[in-house]
Amino acid sequence: MITETARSFDDGQANYSATYTIPDLSENRCIKVVVTDTLGRVYEKNLVVKITPSVVFSTVAKIETVENFYGPYYATWLSGRVYMRKHTDYKNEIDFSLGDVVIASEGATVLPALINPAQRSANGLLTIEGLQSATFDSTTLSAAEYNGISQVNAGAIASLPDPTQNVIPIRSGKVYLFKTANGKKGLIHISALTQKSGTIENTNGEWVAQTNYYEATLSSKTVLP
Repeated sequence: MITETARSFDDGQANYSATYTIPDLSENRCIKVVVTDTLGRVYEKNLVVKITPSVVFSTVAKIETVENFYGPYYATWLSGRVYMRKHTDYKNEIDFSLGDVVIASEGATVLPALINPAQRSANGLLTIEGLQSATFDSTTLSAAEYNGISQVNAGAIASLPDPTQNVIPIRSGKVYLFKTANGKKGLIHISALTQKSGTIENTNGEWVAQTNYYEATLSSKTVLP
């Protein structure tokens, strides 16, 4: 109940207008207007107040480092979507990808990593022709700090230096920065990372049984160009 907006009338009132300001609006809100007449009949109307966000939130998605069930390609559009290589109609929407690679600075172990989509072939990964470039960096942001970024304040993302790495290993619980060639800049939160095994196609078109790969659970918060 917004108590200061409540009104009652001793005489008939055909029309009534009022103004109310919602303080600290940071997400869509709904106000319910309720009118009760002298016979006790109740009339209700919902008024939705929609913000124009400066930061676009995705839903939580599952993505793989290979093409098995979910796929390794991620697009931030339409609340966040994951694609496999066969979905070439959406290749212009792909913002970043995942893969299993050896990173020289990390040793000889194959690691799950964020991969520049335009350089998947150079990293020995299956790819879609014509994917745009994207770069990455790790951040010191905690999950709580990531969750605290609102839709109306892009400063926490925009103020971060542009990322520079084409490949970066990922870990569960970490927050990473990305920027695409078309100007999208955002954060990726890896909330879970699980190793799995399956029959996976390699770059020679062969299907290899008992291939290890990773499944990540992630979300993104993106500032549009």
